[in-house]
Amino acid sequence: MSAELNELRKEVLSRLKTIRGHVSGIERMVEEQKPCTDILIQIIAVRSALNKTGELVIRNYFDTCWEEMAAGQKRDPKEVAAEILQLALEFMR
Repeated sequence: MSAELNELRKEVLSRLKTIRGHVSGIERMVEEQKPCTDILIQIIAVRSALNKTGELVIRNYFDTCWEEMAAGQKRDPKEVAAEILQLALEFMR
């Protein structure tokens, strides 16, 4: 595993652990009957954190696909672009 990929993996794992902590906090807020507005603010923060983490993963996937093609792996650029586009569209839903 390249150093760059290893750093990305660490970054994604760190973000996911932070998200897990936020979700646990939201669960406690619900159990403690905190105001809905406070709970929703935390849910928005978690959604944003998940989106940013997903963007990192998609960006890495894009970079990896193009690096593989540049290295001579036989993949149709149109097929790769369609695959990446489909993944990005699914992510945005």
